[in-house]
Amino acid sequence: NEYVVVNLDFQGLGNASFSTEGNFCRGFVGLILNKIEYGLIEIPNEIHEQLIYFTSDQCDDNKLEDLLRLTRRWCIQSKQSIVLIIDEVDSPWNIAANFDIDMSLSEVGIKGMLDDYEADHQTGMDTGSMAKSIREYTNGYPFLVSRICQLLDEDVSRVMEPRETWSNRGIDEAVKLILAENNTLFQSLTKNLDNYPELKASIRSILMEGTKLTYNAQQDAIVQMQMYGLIRNDHNTVRIANRIFETMLYNLFLSDEELKQNVFSREGELAKNIFVEDGKLNTRRILERFIDTYHKVCGPLEERFKEKDGREQFLLYLKPIINGTGNYYIEAQTRNQKRTDVIIDYLGQQYIIELKIWHGERYNTEGEKKISEYLDYFGLSTGYMLSFNFNKNKKTGVDRIQVGDKVLFEGTV
Repeated sequence: NEYVVVNLDFQGLGNASFSTEGNFCRGFVGLILNKIEYGLIEIPNEIHEQLIYFTSDQCDDNKLEDLLRLTRRWCIQSKQSIVLIIDEVDSPWNIAANFDIDMSLSEVGIKGMLDDYEADHQTGMDTGSMAKSIREYTNGYPFLVSRICQLLDEDVSRVMEPRETWSNRGIDEAVKLILAENNTLFQSLTKNLDNYPELKASIRSILMEGTKLTYNAQQDAIVQMQMYGLIRNDHNTVRIANRIFETMLYNLFLSDEELKQNVFSREGELAKNIFVEDGKLNTRRILERFIDTYHKVCGPLEERFKEKDGREQFLLYLKPIINGTGNYYIEAQTRNQKRTDVIIDYLGQQYIIELKIWHGERYNTEGEKKISEYLDYFGLSTGYMLSFNFNKNKKTGVDRIQVGDKVLFEGTV
């Protein structure tokens, strides 16, 4: 009752209506007049008369600016706000027109919105840092950007002080809430994935195995998933659209395994209370217990073992430990057949765990150097590595080593 909703469908216009600017304006107004005639919308009499005149033979050279001027007068005279919805906007063409407009919000755009909020509420937030973090989680996906900010304002602020709410920790909490909800966006994405089982399997392989899927504009499933906003074309490679979608999909695929009564998820759940000390994760203990569980359940590594098996089993073990308190995501730049970095956000602390298959001492030394550099990027002094080693004479367990000014805990299965 608060709005006048004008719901138009461009399928109601013929090709002639798109041939000239004047014809389009007449056709557009005609669609509105149809709504009035059928009693679907009410409009001030003066505006109604002007709309009728707009479609008459006396007005055969209408311009878009004339149409906009008329709609502005309508908005001024209306007692209610007016919402315009247009469906089938690509109908004039025999094929759907290319939609190459980037609808994502930039970091600068997000900062501008936060600056406006800060001017009104004086939270003390660093709007630049907040915008950067929100953009990293969402890649500018408008719904997710707005949802994070809404949750910060309405939910997170109830349990945190303002400075903590409008910080990276507050964002982590908002993301955790998003991932826990069954919103219409997630429902739509999973439904569309179910409609394309082959693409769903390919996306699972991208996430769990680090495989690459070439972007193909002639592949209908890929084009559909891009249209729904689930994936994007990154240098002719299919990439999940943003970090939140990635984690949502990881949770979806891992839940499929949990439903099979996977022993790793059960072990992680049973042991979760021993992994938190003074609000911090004892990540070394997580590695130690996972290695013990793996050997107890699976025995020695076999040559048929694939890296995705270890990645999947470790995430199954980790998920119930941090569930409800922390988040995790996979660093896309390191997700491949040789190496995967899991980043955990837990009560304002970050933990980085590199998962890899053992490829020899030289490769391991290079890996230690890389994770050390990676820790610099995150401003951390401690990191973790978990290697799946096929050597018969290997030493299993977790060792503490020093790499420059960094401490690494290296676990070996």
